Amino acid sequence: MDCVIRIIAVVVVAATITVPILLRMTNSDEKHDQPTFEEQLCLDAVLEEENECKIAGVWKNQYSSYIRLTCSNGFIVGRYFSGDVNAGFYELAGRYQLPDDQTCILGWIIAYENELYGNSNSTTSFSGIHYQEEEMIRTHWLQTHNHPRDSLWKTTTINHDDYTKVC
Repeated sequence: MDCVIRIIAVVVVAATITVPILLRMTNSDEKHDQPTFEEQLCLDAVLEEENECKIAGVWKNQYSSYIRLTCSNGFIVGRYFSGDVNAGFYELAGRYQLPDDQTCILGWIIAYENELYGNSNSTTSFSGIHYQEEEMIRTHWLQTHNHPRDSLWKTTTINHDDYTKVC
């Protein structure tokens, strides 16, 4: 009888140790089955007719913000995702020109209004250039916020972002 109790005790202890380990392994495997945010952005392929500017797709800047662009007939449309992936997206629209087959000059505007945050009372205009051999969109931007007229000097910020191709 003492031997049976010891065997049961060993089985109970082994189960107590093994089951949580197996559960952790199962849960960690499930996390790998779900695509990352970046992978989700790349799921929809860009059609050839949506890539007349030769730079359509998903791009990421140095702050982990993403843009997804398509382009045709001189127009750019897409979405901007801030570094906070839970913030949703903002629509963007713009124009592009191709001075040669290796360069794209482009500009787009984002009005910060979405379902999650509503109207943020600000816009950003991006102006940039893409050299094909570099695989980077180099931009400068102006962001304008709503401020009272006596604080006009606070309304506009200027900076730059460099976007690298994701997919």
